[in-house]
Amino acid sequence: MTTSPPAYDRPKRFYKDVSVEPAEGGGWQILLDGRSIKTPGRALLRLPTEALAQELAEEWA
Repeated sequence: MTTSPPAYDRPKRFYKDVSVEPAEGGGWQILLDGRSIKTPGRALLRLPTEALAQELAEEWA
């Protein structure tokens, strides 16, 4: 019987390109491989400051 490895043994997803840019309608957005991050409700994740967006983007870099 085969089982999948525990979550902590699985490789994490890595992104080749992580960037921050102004969001349409104000705020800042993070792009992962050119795609905007969305919330679970599928809304664009907008951050109020560039500094906050940069800090969060570093988590995926």
